[in-house]
Amino acid sequence: MDIVKANDLGERMNFKYKLLVSALLTLSSPFIDGNVWLFALQKPGQRQTQPVQQPIEKQKTESTTIPETSDLAKEIRVLSKEIRQLNAQQRQILDLIFLKIEQERIDKISDKFVAIEAQLRILDSRERQLEFRLKNIDKEFLTRSFLNRSDGERIIKAEIQDEKEQIRLERNRLELERQTLRENINVGNRQLDIIRTRLLTGLTGNGENSKQIVDYLEEQDQIIPIQTDPAIPKEE
Repeated sequence: MDIVKANDLGERMNFKYKLLVSALLTLSSPFIDGNVWLFALQKPGQRQTQPVQQPIEKQKTESTTIPETSDLAKEIRVLSKEIRQLNAQQRQILDLIFLKIEQERIDKISDKFVAIEAQLRILDSRERQLEFRLKNIDKEFLTRSFLNRSDGERIIKAEIQDEKEQIRLERNRLELERQTLRENINVGNRQLDIIRTRLLTGLTGNGENSKQIVDYLEEQDQIIPIQTDPAIPKEE
């Protein structure tokens, strides 16, 4: 309200009095700058107004904004493509690491599986020897000093039956372990197939690095050769 009154008062005095009045008003209202009071005392025609921009300047601003927006969108597309490529490379590296670890684990399981197969063959050989002893118990009776034949045969048969029972228990344990190892090997091989497929899907047609990785995969599995399809185009 004070500024409005000062505006009305300023229309009825010259510039010298306006300066004096603005100084007095500033002293009475220290929170309002003196320039504000002086501006309020001026006539409406004396106040400076901001010129309105011409339509040509507006068109120039719009014409410069459109190329900037287009360049920004292009940069975003380029960055998005680079991020996708980096993510794909990271997945390939992780898959290769997991492939190597899983292959080593399966190799160790396969070694145990082969060792169990050998132990089972040894048990079969021992069991055949026991059957041979049982069929030729007379010869064994002659090689051993028994006072009574019937007691000797009973003792020999009891020994053979005890050994056969031990073989049976050991065979059951080994067969159960062999079955578990076989299942682990099958699961591991399926995981390896999934990793190889995922790697080849991302590596097909991607240059020399892809060829090196494919060669590594072929070395890991000589039974099923892995090849890239040259008919598939490279990713743009």
